Amino acid sequence: MKNIRAVLFDMDGLLLDSEEPNMRWCKAAANQMGFDVDIPTLARKVCGTRRAQAIEAYARALPEWVDTEAFYQLKTDLMLAERAVKPLQLKKGAKELLTWLKEHGIISVLATSTTRESAEATLRRLEVWDLLPYQVTGGDVTIGKPDPEVYVKAAALTGIPVEECLVMEDAFNGLCAGRASGAMVAMVPDMMPYTEECAPYCDIVFTDLLEAIDWFEKE
Repeated sequence: MKNIRAVLFDMDGLLLDSEEPNMRWCKAAANQMGFDVDIPTLARKVCGTRRAQAIEAYARALPEWVDTEAFYQLKTDLMLAERAVKPLQLKKGAKELLTWLKEHGIISVLATSTTRESAEATLRRLEVWDLLPYQVTGGDVTIGKPDPEVYVKAAALTGIPVEECLVMEDAFNGLCAGRASGAMVAMVPDMMPYTEECAPYCDIVFTDLLEAIDWFEKE
């Protein structure tokens, strides 16, 4: 194993159980507007992307007559309504892994396409923000995943060579970004299962974040 000194974490679908609800809101918005969506295909295209990229992906994936801005707004309204009564939760093992890394002197870095305001509010509520002492969020990058900018900047914040960092991702776009950054890459599948298509872009696959603790302890 490489000498891993920092772990660069995606957020949605990796630390937060947010991608499945997001796809559910997409399906509900589509149904309200009178069409259907293929969720696995849509998830592959939009998970891990920034807002502008997501809207472009929707434009390519949805029927031509659909107003993608209106679709995005409806999906967002459905999201906000549900989150008001059912806030997002951490993925299994997220807090345990972040705590283990801190106790063992391995730096944890947040590397997300989400805005800083949203990410901080959610992760503070879930009591893990302080376990991520470095953060790169949507406003800190000019190009979203699959471009490696977010992970290159995340590694640079720590002063640790990117080759000594482990990227943890759940989505194909994020895996591509991690591989292009030069870091080691681990996948924890969420909406998108591990397939042979993913193989060139990740070095290891975990079933959940608790399994990552076991891997660190063995290595």
